[in-house]
Amino acid sequence: MAAAHGGKDCGPQDLLYEKKYCSLPTCPVDCEWVDWLDWSVCTVSCGEGQSSRTRMVKTEKLYGGKDCTGETEEKRDCENAECPVDCLYDEWTAWKQCSATCGT
Repeated sequence: MAAAHGGKDCGPQDLLYEKKYCSLPTCPVDCEWVDWLDWSVCTVSCGEGQSSRTRMVKTEKLYGGKDCTGETEEKRDCENAECPVDCLYDEWTAWKQCSATCGT
C-alpha cells in the first residue's frame, strides 16, 4: 500500500521483491573432443606404410553428461613412391665345354 496522509514512503521499489534460490540439480556437461591433430608422416619413405593422427578429450563428461564417442587415434594406409631396386646379377651358370680342341 502506498503512503498516505503524511505516512512514510516504503522506499525503493526493489525492496518489494524477495529472492530465493531454487535447489536444482547441476546441468549435465557432455564430453567434447579437441580437433584432430594433423596426420603424421608416413612410416616409410617408399612403398606402403601407415600414417596416424590423434585427438584428446577437451571436456570430460560431468553430472550425467554424454560420453565422448569414437577413438583417440585414427590410422590410414599411405603409399609413397615405389622403392628403388638395385641391379643384381644372377648366379654363375655352369662352365661350358671348351670350344678349342688344343692350345690354351
